[in-house]
Amino acid sequence: GGQHLVAKAMEPTWIRVQIDGVRSVEELLPAGATREWSAEKRFVLTVGNAGGISLELNGRPLPPIGAPGTVIRELVLPADGG
Repeated sequence: GGQHLVAKAMEPTWIRVQIDGVRSVEELLPAGATREWSAEKRFVLTVGNAGGISLELNGRPLPPIGAPGTVIRELVLPADGG
């Protein structure tokens, strides 16, 4: 298996990505930035500006996770936990 996550920032967006519950990455993405992460099983995301980011999991675009300015905590991807 394995999971592949791509985040694209349309607006400046703070994001924290926990990977398999082992390590986490925190970053303020500027508008236009793209980041990619890989995990064995799952990601847990905290996003500071839900409407400012688009996500793609394993090559499939995900629906919007929230409105601009909305904070999303503990979003598990994939939703079934892998």
